Amino acid sequence: MIRSKAISCLVALAVLFSASTLANRPTLAVAYNPDSPVIDGIVDPDEWQNAAAVSNFVSSSGELMADTTAYVMADDKTLYVAIRCLEQNVAGPVGLARGFDDRVFDDDSVQLYIAPEDLREAKEAEISYGGYEGSFDQWYTDIKGYYGFCVNCKGSTSDSWNEVASFNPSWETKTYVGNGFWTAEMAIPFSSLGINGFPDNKLWGFNIIRNCSREAELKGWAGCNYGGYTPMPLGAAYLSKSRLVIREEFPGNITSGNNGMKMVLVNNGSESAEVVFSFGGDAASSAETISIPAASVRQIEKTYMVPTKGHFTVDYSVMEEGHAVPLIANTIN
Repeated sequence: MIRSKAISCLVALAVLFSASTLANRPTLAVAYNPDSPVIDGIVDPDEWQNAAAVSNFVSSSGELMADTTAYVMADDKTLYVAIRCLEQNVAGPVGLARGFDDRVFDDDSVQLYIAPEDLREAKEAEISYGGYEGSFDQWYTDIKGYYGFCVNCKGSTSDSWNEVASFNPSWETKTYVGNGFWTAEMAIPFSSLGINGFPDNKLWGFNIIRNCSREAELKGWAGCNYGGYTPMPLGAAYLSKSRLVIREEFPGNITSGNNGMKMVLVNNGSESAEVVFSFGGDAASSAETISIPAASVRQIEKTYMVPTKGHFTVDYSVMEEGHAVPLIANTIN
């Protein structure tokens, strides 16, 4: 299994997502790019310039982390993910050259989780776990499970289906260790997920988790606390050939007063597109429409106001007009 904490079969299926709570879940529109990258572990900016990017990773203790960025894109046959991990320790990342399906997650490593079934169609059902503290009383009958892919900084790998390591699909990954960082690239064929061709207009369960062995810390895009009676947290990845590309820069910690957020929007289409930036939660509610010209790259910095003191929670989203699923949506705590 990919994680050291065992999860019962039913709990493994109790992914934290429903169509009614889409606005409250991390969501990302996966960029479509017919030009596949070279999987060599080196995140070449020219190869990944048309990938969507997220940097809002939260530690298992709830801290917003500025040291992890993930890039996601797909072509007609394959999903591609790259993760850049900053490393403050001068000795570099820690890991062993391990055998396949060994305890790769014990090292400095990254994990990709995919539930390749449209979450908008999932049906909820009641189920009882016996009243244990922290248990959940619902799971989703239409989600059969999720796939896990893990690679450590040495390039050793493991994979699973519902945390069972006997699943051994075809996939490719490479890592690279640089000065003050390490990177991983993954290529997951859709066929290895039981999908034929590009899953256009599908909304999949999705999460990326980074394991930091020195700190015994996890960092996740859609959360990273699970195991026992806590099911795997999943955000949503929307796959479409007709969406803008969005790249999120690290949103930064929130302070009372004005705060800023930077995004890069890429319009590879032949027509201009309108996007709506929205903020909510403890931030003063606001929404602004911005035009993105055809065949353009535009960097946008938005300001939002937090009028109170104390612990803040800010929700943000970027909606492309004419689409029901946001380009990106998440929460800063």
